Amino acid sequence: MEKLDLTCPKCNGIMDYIEEKNEIICPYCGHKEVPQKKESIEDLAARTMQESYAREKGKQIAEEEKEKREKRKKFKFKIISILVLIILFILVGNLMQVSKEYVEDPFSLINVEFTGKNGSGYAKIKILDKGKSNIKYTLSKSEKLSENEIITVSVTQNSDYRFGTNSKQYTVKGLAQYVNNLENLDNSIKEEIHGISYEFLKRQLEDTYSFNGTLVELAPYKIYLLTNSSNSNYNILYDVYTAKIQTKSGNSYDKCLVIYYENLIVLPNNKWSYDKKASGGSIVAAGDPATMNGLSKDYAGYLKGFLSIDDFEMSLKEHGGIYGIITSE
Repeated sequence: MEKLDLTCPKCNGIMDYIEEKNEIICPYCGHKEVPQKKESIEDLAARTMQESYAREKGKQIAEEEKEKREKRKKFKFKIISILVLIILFILVGNLMQVSKEYVEDPFSLINVEFTGKNGSGYAKIKILDKGKSNIKYTLSKSEKLSENEIITVSVTQNSDYRFGTNSKQYTVKGLAQYVNNLENLDNSIKEEIHGISYEFLKRQLEDTYSFNGTLVELAPYKIYLLTNSSNSNYNILYDVYTAKIQTKSGNSYDKCLVIYYENLIVLPNNKWSYDKKASGGSIVAAGDPATMNGLSKDYAGYLKGFLSIDDFEMSLKEHGGIYGIITSE
């Protein structure tokens, strides 16, 4: 072990070494010191290695911290850039919106028109303000429409306008209605039907069939309506007439003549239409079938119809019992 230097650095007196305390004390001035152990070569190498490792480790940690700070800095920059772009986009969008012409109610610029028959109607948009014809509208449904059905009309986004509302609902009105009740027919329509039926029957009697008798009377008797409870777009209207025919013998015979109108509809403005018109019944004798022959003065030929009103009503009930409901007036 290296010998300790016991000279007091303050008073140059000789200090005492106290082994149990591992310290030296000057008895003259009271100065104290702890003797320092000299490092061995092994200790010095170990300490040097530890210090070198600590320096390298510290350098590595410092570089990692620096890299993390750079990444955080770049991330913050990206976030700030994105936020700035979003704000600019919103500001530009708002400026563009403000620059567009404002239309509070774009639906005041159009009419929605409905045409066609109930169940197969059409919707069409009519532009009222030609100065704003570049506003585009769309229909949620434009065909196969029924009366009182609800459809939606929407306005599409436009680079020139901004709107107070973008959609509006419309109720389908004014479609041609299939007659399902005789009360749906005004008297004026019934008179028109009678007029058409009369001319049709008279021409049929005079031109179509062998008819050698005299038509004494042709008068409307009653209107019958056949409807289908499961199909509101179906009906047959029967315009029934009584015909009094006189033969050359002077005998008179009453027959029943019928004109029917299939799928009769009532249009707006009290107009009407139908799909088909024809005479009903079968070929019957215009006189007395028991006495009629080509040489008899009681011969009046044949016509299409029924022998009597009862025959017609029986036939109608048989037919109506299959297809639907019969009403009359």
